Amino acid sequence: RAYYGKKIYKFEFSIDEFRKMVLGGKETKTYPVFYEFKRKVITKAQHELSRKDETTGLYISDLGFDLETRRTGRKISHLIFTIKTQKTKPAPTLQQEETQATTNNSNTPPIILAYEAIGVMRKTVQPYLEQRGEQALQNTLKKFHEDKEKGKITKSEQGYLAYLLRVNAGQKTIQDKERTLKEKNNTEQKEKEAKEQALKEAFNQEREAALNGFFDTLEDGEVDYIILDFEASELFEKHIKSWMMLFMLYNNSRDLAMKDRDPDIRNCFHAFVIERHLDKVLNDFEAWKVKKTE
Repeated sequence: RAYYGKKIYKFEFSIDEFRKMVLGGKETKTYPVFYEFKRKVITKAQHELSRKDETTGLYISDLGFDLETRRTGRKISHLIFTIKTQKTKPAPTLQQEETQATTNNSNTPPIILAYEAIGVMRKTVQPYLEQRGEQALQNTLKKFHEDKEKGKITKSEQGYLAYLLRVNAGQKTIQDKERTLKEKNNTEQKEKEAKEQALKEAFNQEREAALNGFFDTLEDGEVDYIILDFEASELFEKHIKSWMMLFMLYNNSRDLAMKDRDPDIRNCFHAFVIERHLDKVLNDFEAWKVKKTE
């Protein structure tokens, strides 16, 4: 039986009838004792319907119920449910829904809105946008419009655009672009290193040619004077300790300085000659490069 009042609804069921409604054919096997049936089924449902939102403090469900029991003799035979309304978060008005939609659109990338306008859902487009980038999706959309103008789309525009999106329409993925960029950077780096090496070789050749030309113009006495001057220099004194063992292998410093078999002392001697008698820029590769580009 149902009793109706203003916003109050009462429903009465016998326990057996209610068991069949809730448990189906299991009514004689599950929770045979009424106390267990009430605790496991009815009270649990009542608790779920009376839960409140932690943020707003309002009920999650707009309906709840109170339970009364009626006895036949000493045995509980009937259940009476009083249905009541509960205050929940009010449903949004049409204006609020439109405002929310506008807010959502303002936060949605234009490229996704363009796809949605043709019927391709955001959840379909978003993964491709993250993987390939906006430019690739714009190119796919451009191809869609080109094919549409050419009359290639004979069935669903939505399905055709989704197909172009799925096959990538000849576009490169972000990973492909990064790989291409990395290869380009590696190539540019190798070209830069090769150019730098060529400049160093040119620098060394010019340096060697200047030194050879200078020595070719000297008489023997002048060479001896330069070597003596070198031996008296701070550069020579700075490295004398490291050269002591080498001096023991040669007759004098002149022989040592002119020997190709010891590039360190030979280079020091050449640096000394350039510093005193030639263009100092031949001792500085970076300065030489700047001079060459002027």
